[in-house]
Amino acid sequence: MHNRLSLFNDEDLQKQLDLQKRLAWDLEKDIPWGPIDLTKPLVPLDDDALMFPGASAEQRLAISQMMGLVMASAICEMEESLMRLKSKCWDKLMEENPINPEFLALGEQFFIEEEKHAASFRRFIRDFCRDMGLDPEELRSILPLVEQTKTEWFLEQNLKTGGIAFWWIIAEVEQEFLYLYHAMRPFASKLEPLHFTIHKKHFEEEVRHLSFPHLFLKHLSDRQEGGMIAALRKVDLVFAQSLKLTWTAATVQKLTKVEKKRDVHPFYRTLADTIPMLKEQNIFEISWNLLVKTPYISSFMNHRYHTKFSHIIEDLGVWTLPFPRPLPAKLRTEGDPV
Repeated sequence: MHNRLSLFNDEDLQKQLDLQKRLAWDLEKDIPWGPIDLTKPLVPLDDDALMFPGASAEQRLAISQMMGLVMASAICEMEESLMRLKSKCWDKLMEENPINPEFLALGEQFFIEEEKHAASFRRFIRDFCRDMGLDPEELRSILPLVEQTKTEWFLEQNLKTGGIAFWWIIAEVEQEFLYLYHAMRPFASKLEPLHFTIHKKHFEEEVRHLSFPHLFLKHLSDRQEGGMIAALRKVDLVFAQSLKLTWTAATVQKLTKVEKKRDVHPFYRTLADTIPMLKEQNIFEISWNLLVKTPYISSFMNHRYHTKFSHIIEDLGVWTLPFPRPLPAKLRTEGDPV
């Protein structure tokens, strides 16, 4: 379906829009909001518990829950950034690069869906804090942030100069969202039900609008002429990847601040007790693992985890950073055979 969708086939674009609207889920009616099962993990882990080999069962549960919260926060922050930058990354670009009204309507639907996705994950984080007895602002201080960061500022400056690095990030993280669900699905019966349901609903709509960022990148690529803009867009992906690597490294470093919160709540104490495991490891080995095998983090940073995204890069002929070949770690939940 996604590969056949064309920018200039008005009928197919309208059908795609109708499909997305018809199958759209409702934030209130279609998600069973209720108490969160705090005894269950949010995501499956590998044998090394991401970066904490030797973690106990209690620590693995806390790590899994924290990783789920990190992922939820990253999704919220990126999709809320999309809303904040809409006038520059969509409205302005559409004025400068006009196209048929059917594609324009499809784009508006894309933004509607992304705003709903952000709201669903933001609500989950809030409910988790309520049920776990955590202060939301205290938790937010160690979770990923995009708003008012240098990363968002650089992306905004890139848009102002005619770049589209932001759309490269959008196109890649859309692939990552699908990857996350596929990683979780085999363990659905053992994961926290509400969290898994939200990811499932998220996945359903991401699949339906997956082609949109690629089509938009293709449209902008076809419209560009020579000169500075063409040169800028040739390196936009490299710029986007560099920003994403820097942002991810800062996010991982930020998580270590949980040590200062050990006396605030038992959840933080359990997590704080794992930090020495991280500090005992070689920084170069950690960095390499983060690029090639650490679940969720590697697939977010390394585009070679996503074959379809690699095809987009080839199709548009842009430059990319030379990422190493992925070595995905096997996932499991507590009680599964090692």
